[in-house]
Amino acid sequence: MKLAAAINQSSAEIARVFEEADGFILFTFGDVENEANEMIGRMGISSDELPDMLAFLEADALICGMIHGDNLKKLYSHGITVYTGNTGSADKLFGDFLCGKLTVNDSKDYLIS
Repeated sequence: MKLAAAINQSSAEIARVFEEADGFILFTFGDVENEANEMIGRMGISSDELPDMLAFLEADALICGMIHGDNLKKLYSHGITVYTGNTGSADKLFGDFLCGKLTVNDSKDYLIS
């Protein structure tokens, strides 16, 4: 499984808004021999193309803060599960995910129109 976290690269903290992230940490896990963390920059990709980039990277899920509704729909269309409304350290949230402490949050409080 691959779990992406939308981050500010300077701090490795979750970006306040998905579209403002300047990078992603891609956590790959499931097979102990293949566990890895990889930091990936935006590479000049526009905000509306970020869901396609995550699909290309074969992300299964995304941890983020707030997100625009159109991008949320695109992520869902790629089969990517989205965990919105998160803040703080990407590493801590990855640990929370592994412990089953993160839940999909469909609250409109985290959507930007």
